Amino acid sequence: MSATIRSAASRRSSLRADCTTHCARRTTERPSVGLAIGMSHLRLSRSAGADARVANFPRPVVRDRIFYGLFETLRAKDPYTAAHSLRVERLARLLCLRIGLDALTTHNVCAAAVLHDIGKLAVPDAVLTKPSRLTNGEFAVIKQHPADGEALLQFMPDYRALLPMIRHHHEWTDGSGYPDGLIGDDIPFTARVIQVADCVDAMAVSRAYAAARPVMEIISELDRGAGIQFHANLAQTTIAMLEAEPELLTSMHLD
Repeated sequence: MSATIRSAASRRSSLRADCTTHCARRTTERPSVGLAIGMSHLRLSRSAGADARVANFPRPVVRDRIFYGLFETLRAKDPYTAAHSLRVERLARLLCLRIGLDALTTHNVCAAAVLHDIGKLAVPDAVLTKPSRLTNGEFAVIKQHPADGEALLQFMPDYRALLPMIRHHHEWTDGSGYPDGLIGDDIPFTARVIQVADCVDAMAVSRAYAAARPVMEIISELDRGAGIQFHANLAQTTIAMLEAEPELLTSMHLD
């Protein structure tokens, strides 16, 4: 067995161990919302003539009208954030599959990825859709969205498993993230999966104030941030995934 294969196998084993430790802390073993992973369209029990956009909703398949309603509310407020959330879900799902996470954990990661920015419903439009860089004060407002997302969903029992991922998807391994400044393994492992996917997509897509970065530059940023911003093994796994399929990020674009 080559050193490269041994290293990859070691990373997968370590990642599964990290997730097993995280999952052992959970108080429930039921799916958080009515999702079915791995299909290409949203199917809801709905009458003929219902919104045709439902058919264009990509993975995960959602059979929960509240979930769909939340996402559609986000899409109405900011189509960019909604499209970003769907790409993050796809990247997170691929990471879950690559590191061998169990079906229930993958299920909940995908659901949380779709709603990870739901707290941006509380961000004023002038800040959320500003076409230039944010001021320090405006960024402070944006930084409230993980906690606002948790607050929005906290009274919905079926969404309880999603809350740590939504609250902590901007934490950094070195403790310099937000909202709580958690360090290392205090950050839920599943939130760290979403964090990597979130950052990769943010780098891969053009905005009014920043051009999309080429895949090799994204790989360099992942390598630079491993163990500082990102879970080190998750960063390396993402790098391996992008190196194996350089066109992956382009294929993720839904809009």
